[in-house]
Amino acid sequence: MLIFPSLIVVQPRKVGARLAKVPTVEYRWTSVIVRRIVWSHRLNFPGYAAVLLDVGGELCSASVPFGYRNKLAGMLRGAGFDVTEVVQRGWEQPKPLRASDYPHLRGTVPPCVLTSSRWV
Repeated sequence: MLIFPSLIVVQPRKVGARLAKVPTVEYRWTSVIVRRIVWSHRLNFPGYAAVLLDVGGELCSASVPFGYRNKLAGMLRGAGFDVTEVVQRGWEQPKPLRASDYPHLRGTVPPCVLTSSRWV
């Protein structure tokens, strides 16, 4: 993941991703969502952090190693992004955020990141 002023570039690094033709993603929205994945439903033990992205209209995420959440959020803020941090429990695929819980994000994140459904 490369972070520039108002731009995030995610490039696949592993051979399998390159062979599967995983695209390089450029993110130019003004706000970014950083998910903190919590491994346990009972303990608030920190897991890894991931950024929610739009890849061809589908919600995806790019993660950083354990222990880099604060550095990631700080670098994104330094690059001019409005960072919203959310907690997700478990190992599921990234879930869209309920738009009614984050009204300030409308128009500043990709449409696939927000949902109007109340069953998220």
